[in-house]
Amino acid sequence: MCIKSVKVFLVLCVACLCGHADLLPLSYETSVDTVNSNITFSMSFSTVPDFMTVDSENRQAGSFQFWIDPSEGGEPIWSASTIIRGGEIYIGGDVPVRDRLGSGGAGSDGWGPVRDSVSYSQVGANVSFVVPYTAMGEDDGNFTYNFMVSEYGQAQFEGFGESGLSYQPVHTLPVLPEPSTFILLAAALGLVYLLRIREHKAHS
Repeated sequence: MCIKSVKVFLVLCVACLCGHADLLPLSYETSVDTVNSNITFSMSFSTVPDFMTVDSENRQAGSFQFWIDPSEGGEPIWSASTIIRGGEIYIGGDVPVRDRLGSGGAGSDGWGPVRDSVSYSQVGANVSFVVPYTAMGEDDGNFTYNFMVSEYGQAQFEGFGESGLSYQPVHTLPVLPEPSTFILLAAALGLVYLLRIREHKAHS
């Protein structure tokens, strides 16, 4: 085995060591426009979210969801009246805003009918969209919400928010790779070292 081949093997080991980067929000906020009666939702993620790839169960590679409580009382995830569904972007390319209750039909995951559907903007890992008051059952722009980020249906983050505020979540460190990955990397480094000694002896 030549040193060049071992180096390629070493690069692959490092890639395995780095592992998969979870989709996590670095920041999220809502901006209330009382003049035009709409709310801008903005999110910045740790990696570029993929809203178009789905698995065999039609779960997006990356998705988000907001539970909106216009009453500002209680826990939005239980008292929300509307749901903003980033997990349906792959279907029509827009972000549906649904009633929490009722029959929503195919792709609704059990949520209610669509009240509105809004376009979104994505620039790299930054995503934003604007929702009218009427779509959220709002009248003054004051509300609370729960926010969730998922990958293939598995929740990566859940948080709370109040209208007009910005949040920067603190995330725990990622889980370390399996010991077998470290062993593989150490073996590759050792092999490079031995081959270099062998090459040196051959030229001396």
